[in-house]
Amino acid sequence: MRIGFIGLGIMGKPMAINLLGAGHELVVSNRSPEPVAELVSHGARGAGTAREVAEQVELVLTMVPNGPQVLEVVEGDNGDDGVLAGAHEGMAFIDMSSIAPGVSQHVGELLAAKGVPMLDAPVSGGEPGAIEGSLAFMVGGPEDVFNTYRPVLEVMGGSVTRVGDLGAGMVGSLSGRPLPRSWTPGLPLPSDMAGRIAAARRVLRPSHLTVFTGGPQRLLGPTGLARAWTRRGMAPALAQEMERALGQASAAMAAASADADAQTGGDLLGAEDLVRGPYAGAGGGAAFGLRIVGARVLPVREAVAVALEGWASQADLCLYVSGAVGESPPGGLDAAVACAARRAVPLVLVCDSASLQRSELARLGLNGVYEIRPGRAFDDAPETPATAAGMAGALTDAVARVAGTWGWE
Repeated sequence: MRIGFIGLGIMGKPMAINLLGAGHELVVSNRSPEPVAELVSHGARGAGTAREVAEQVELVLTMVPNGPQVLEVVEGDNGDDGVLAGAHEGMAFIDMSSIAPGVSQHVGELLAAKGVPMLDAPVSGGEPGAIEGSLAFMVGGPEDVFNTYRPVLEVMGGSVTRVGDLGAGMVGSLSGRPLPRSWTPGLPLPSDMAGRIAAARRVLRPSHLTVFTGGPQRLLGPTGLARAWTRRGMAPALAQEMERALGQASAAMAAASADADAQTGGDLLGAEDLVRGPYAGAGGGAAFGLRIVGARVLPVREAVAVALEGWASQADLCLYVSGAVGESPPGGLDAAVACAARRAVPLVLVCDSASLQRSELARLGLNGVYEIRPGRAFDDAPETPATAAGMAGALTDAVARVAGTWGWE
């Protein structure tokens, strides 16, 4: 297959070399010329622009550091040297960079207007995996496109899994490794897992590690991680496998934790249900693992309360700064309101946008609400570098409104 490869960095260069080794014809491009020259010495053809790459190939692959660079590759610097300018019938596009799902979807819309299908396929495995061809791909996009180009990805990866529609690849990659297509019951943990847990607890115990989380994300069940990922685009069938996998793995870990209790002198974590607890799924399940080794997991409102008590009495005004405020108040806001009220200090909310009614915000005990981008909460368009470009100016305006209202101008 004639393949274009854009981005020959630490990961991209060995991935491209593996494609050449499998017999594919490559046209390559990179910001710096040295990797291009090296790939040419292996049999690839070099190109000066993304447009030149696209014009010559059936499939364009990108492996660049971030979302803005993906957009630059696709759109070009001036609109005539990007992938879009060289797009043609029969071409497809796969982005293997780690970027925000919303950016992937935006790029997909730009390409779709040219009749070019897209997959997002972020990887895990690092440079060794790129060299060995053992990377793990989590892919989002149309199933028929995935099936067509899956063999290309399998040259570079030991595991290639479709997890949903476009943008879902990045969501799925957050787990760090793909779930198997069919879960094998009884997959054993290391035989010395209880000993490892006990050793970790002995190290962490003197530090009294406490982890704060924003909300009660459960690990399993109707409000667990699998359901959360489904809402973000994961295929339902894979989500069911994920639920089964998490259930079996967490049960085995909880059993190992009970064995570790005996080695560390009693029930270190108390009687709280490790697996079914309200915060076990926080951080994609990281909170569950941290609790296993002895950390306390608490809602962020407790951290807010502790922090505010120390300085609120000296403040003239408290600001609670948040991202978009949706159907429920941000974590810790109730604690901030209570503390400010005790200290008789006004509290205002500065947020990206708010979809709550003003009456609801007033009921929460706030003295004011300042939206950085009013109306953004009701805009379904994905966040992109273009929409975020005006964020700094909008934030400056919001701060100026706060200062003007409270007499600091």
